[in-house]
Amino acid sequence: MTTNPSAHRQQALRELYGRHDWQPAWLETARTDQRLGPLIELLENATRHGLDPDRYHTGELRLCADATRPEHLARLDVLLSDALLRYSRDQRTGEADLSRLDRQWHHDPPQFNAVDYVDTLTRQPDPVLQLAA
Repeated sequence: MTTNPSAHRQQALRELYGRHDWQPAWLETARTDQRLGPLIELLENATRHGLDPDRYHTGELRLCADATRPEHLARLDVLLSDALLRYSRDQRTGEADLSRLDRQWHHDPPQFNAVDYVDTLTRQPDPVLQLAA
């Protein structure tokens, strides 16, 4: 599993964290933010929506969930943001690019701004409710 986001996803992360003045979007410590566990569980259960949980850093998120050192918390926050940007986009547009499989398949995905959506989620007391809708 790779945790290095593509250039497009890196740009989305920069935009999201810029909106947060380069501060954590999700947590100060893993233990004090009660949203972490349910969000990881939601990502682990992505198969319920026909999505691959491995695309959302679920293994690494679970391993980092008890982080207490600032640098580990920062990594956890960025991994969670990247996972949720990707998950929310995949939920709306699908994770497969059918045109890459067969040029005769062409599908314009609906317009969706994942950064706006995830930014809104960061301010929700229970973002899982919004993501599960």
